[in-house]
Amino acid sequence: MMLHKTKSRQVAILKYGLSVPLFALMVLISSATIGKSQPVVDLTKMFKDRVSGLVTTKQDPRKVLNTLNVPAEVIEQKAKISQSIEAEPLDYKKVDDVAEFPGGVQSLYEWFKDQFQYPQAATNVGMDDRMVATFIIEKDGSLSNIKIVKDAGLETKEEALKVLQNSPKWTPAKLKGEPVRMSYTFPVNLKIAQSFTIGSLALKENSVPLNATDTAIAYFKNDRVFIKLPSNATYPGGSQAFNKYLSKNLKFPIEAKKNKKNGVVTVTFTVNKDGSLENIAVNRGIGHGCDEEAIRLVKNSGKWEPGKYDDGVVERTGQSVDIIFLSSVE
Repeated sequence: MMLHKTKSRQVAILKYGLSVPLFALMVLISSATIGKSQPVVDLTKMFKDRVSGLVTTKQDPRKVLNTLNVPAEVIEQKAKISQSIEAEPLDYKKVDDVAEFPGGVQSLYEWFKDQFQYPQAATNVGMDDRMVATFIIEKDGSLSNIKIVKDAGLETKEEALKVLQNSPKWTPAKLKGEPVRMSYTFPVNLKIAQSFTIGSLALKENSVPLNATDTAIAYFKNDRVFIKLPSNATYPGGSQAFNKYLSKNLKFPIEAKKNKKNGVVTVTFTVNKDGSLENIAVNRGIGHGCDEEAIRLVKNSGKWEPGKYDDGVVERTGQSVDIIFLSSVE
């Protein structure tokens, strides 16, 4: 009976002694939000190696506990775990000094507007919607974890992510004089109306000059723009000059002439800030070579005058024109 009690007492001491370092291990592991982090794995292996086989030993429990005395290693591993787990980002209300884009909030929106290029899908149909992005401003001022939490559609999400990923470094937030991570919500309005159309004017059968057997004249009126700017993008000299350019250069396709194909081709394109044109495409065509001829005309029209704001800042805009193909020659 005494032998049995002594054995129970030794086992109890051993179990109690083992529970202390194991409890410390559990606390360390539970404090790590990343369960598979290498410091945690290494620490777990260390304890397994030390404890394995000891619970069945006949040694004095006090001697067994001495073999598990690893406070220095535990402290070192705890430090590694702490360094591997970054502090959660703070809300702007919980910091002393909020993170700031170079030049302030106004500069942030001006920078984004200047960098953001509306996808062709948006310029073709127009849009007026609100997009919301969230991200974290790191201690070094860089952005991470960029997400679009409210998508405006029309391929704008991809463009917004690309712009924000190339953001210049911010001044990081501070708490008690030290830089801290801060979460940020960035709402922005994306507004671009549908490309303007220069309206067409119907022609009489005898409107085509008799000596222009392979040429059709395109007439236009009522310029309408899709963005309300003080100075809108336009062909140098306006719609009248553009009409003269078309009248002089439009070649009526032979296939359309043979098949007596008349009609309107709508061409959409983008006027860049330097006046150059890109994304030239047929939005509505009639075939028989007329679509290709319309694209050729717009492509060769030279640089346009870009749209401008009151302060002279130019704006990239989407445009469209209707080109009429009519021939009076039988």
